[in-house]
Amino acid sequence: MSLDLAKWELPGDSPSQQVPVALLLAAAFFGLLLAVYTHAYVFATPIATQIPNPRLNSSLSRQHFRGLPIFVFHRLAKICVVSMFPMKDFSPLKYGFLNLTVELLLSYLRVANVLTILRQHSKTLPYSCRIPTWSMWSKAFTSILLYSTASSVCFYLPIYLIQLAGSLDERLGVSETVQFISLLGTIMVLYFGLVVPTYAIFIRVAASAQRGESMTIRGAWQGFSWSSRVHFYQLLGVVLFLEAGVTVVIVLSVFALCHPTVHDDVFQLFVRYFG
Repeated sequence: MSLDLAKWELPGDSPSQQVPVALLLAAAFFGLLLAVYTHAYVFATPIATQIPNPRLNSSLSRQHFRGLPIFVFHRLAKICVVSMFPMKDFSPLKYGFLNLTVELLLSYLRVANVLTILRQHSKTLPYSCRIPTWSMWSKAFTSILLYSTASSVCFYLPIYLIQLAGSLDERLGVSETVQFISLLGTIMVLYFGLVVPTYAIFIRVAASAQRGESMTIRGAWQGFSWSSRVHFYQLLGVVLFLEAGVTVVIVLSVFALCHPTVHDDVFQLFVRYFG
């Protein structure tokens, strides 16, 4: 049994009913994104740099969203650049290299975001050390390249495997359940085996550059204490769960909007934002 998503409609849908649903989905989407940012950046940065008691107070405040404007500008700039390239003949390999290139071009903003978040924990630093300089960026470039490569592989390799499974579906003779479990396992291995450690290395190298030091990638990981690693992995596990929630909201939006081309549009936006 197949499902034609382009013609699928919610029972009893009408314009008056769709507006509250759209508002609810939009609120859930932006709420989850803010939660992702807070955990993946504001909480993760001090944990990676092993700052004592990095968690903020439970009450919501501006500190929970420190560096958010930089993050939003980075994402908007990334979407604008990637949108210049057509997706008619989508290739995971091609867009993987494109994503890596764009990330490197916007890497200054990545470093600026880390230093902005660390600013609340480093009040004694002179203001000049809180703005990325060419020296800071160059010291962190190798770690940025490593992290961006890991992120691209984690995102685009599963997409490639989905395409491959679709083209070999009849020959494989494997159930969709097995394919889904295999795909989920691949994502988990890539995320926790590549993305999480390289992200911690990037944060630690950028923080050392802020202090005028030059930390190697190997030294950044070896100097990361075991207890801090555990806390970091736990936190990034929460981030993965929250991002899964974002994906679920996007899928629900596809079903709720019921536009003939919305499925392709949402997929393209998903690739441009999360890629």
